[in-house]
Amino acid sequence: MAINETIVTGRKFRKLANAATKQWQRLSFWHKASDCEFNDGKNAETKLGAVDGITDSLASTSSRIAASAKAVNSLNNNLNSKLPNNVKFLTEGSGANTKYYIQNGADSASKKLLGSGNNFVVLKGNLLGADLSFKTTSTTAVVNGFTKIVVNEVSLTPVDGGQTQHESFIELGMNDGTGNRIIKRITSTNQPASIAKGTEYTIPSGECSVGFWVGCFKNKAVFDIKIVP
Repeated sequence: MAINETIVTGRKFRKLANAATKQWQRLSFWHKASDCEFNDGKNAETKLGAVDGITDSLASTSSRIAASAKAVNSLNNNLNSKLPNNVKFLTEGSGANTKYYIQNGADSASKKLLGSGNNFVVLKGNLLGADLSFKTTSTTAVVNGFTKIVVNEVSLTPVDGGQTQHESFIELGMNDGTGNRIIKRITSTNQPASIAKGTEYTIPSGECSVGFWVGCFKNKAVFDIKIVP
């Protein structure tokens, strides 16, 4: 059966504590925030107790003060006032491979790379040719907007003394739309070979891909480079 009721709030009760002095006690029904439980089992103190207030200030560094709508509006106005009306930000890719661009309106020719999630691309791998069977591999990465290759390790190390009949090689190359071009080639038979760590190579502007082409006879090949804006 439905209960016929009304909700009453704001009521206070008084109790005569001392008739001689006519002292009354004012009583209210209340409870602590830690006693107020939400449907998810958390109490009001846990959900809201960490917030000490709301501020309009843009200078506050407190982790316990929430920004007001006025503060957020001020930040938005500050950002808009510092950018031309048509400037927009664009993203391509996802995760660690996300790239960020800035562009003037619909003018795609004005699109400029700001960076990537890690601000660089790593191209690495290894190949072991443990016997006289010729092992090959290749790997490439599209690096539009990047300008420089930095070598971490590119090396050939003979296995079991290597051999003298066949040549192992690592080729670092690129394709800038005019065809494949070798940047650096190292070879080995029974002697180690490498490109010095920290060596840099320039990448031409525009469409470009960078890659390794590797072949091994009784050599271990290691290739590890960083491609940066």
